[in-house]
Amino acid sequence: SRRARALDDEMRACHRQAAAFVFRKRNSEQAVYGHGTVDLHGLHVAEAVELLLELVPDLKQRGVKTLNVVTGSGHHSLRGGARLLPQVQRTLEEDLGVPASRIDEVRDPRGFVGGLRVALGGA
Repeated sequence: SRRARALDDEMRACHRQAAAFVFRKRNSEQAVYGHGTVDLHGLHVAEAVELLLELVPDLKQRGVKTLNVVTGSGHHSLRGGARLLPQVQRTLEEDLGVPASRIDEVRDPRGFVGGLRVALGGA
């Protein structure tokens, strides 16, 4: 029905607003553009992918050579295990054309993979 579609559109807009709010709270302009660090922790997979697809080309254009992507290791995922990190890696490789050889896992002090270091520029 038309009403259901309108409510669905409204819900999706609210989700986008919430994702943008979470992203802005975790990512200062200095962190993203100055240090090449993007914290996607706390976003849904689709939201993180959408942000990456917009952000990576912009970072490349601005001359950012290395991107550090914080994804978390998946300890708090409802299904258990990382969901964000593998999809971020797939998006970088398949949608943004970053070769797998330019993507390194970043481990926390306990050995859990919680992010990726991505070589964006140079040969």
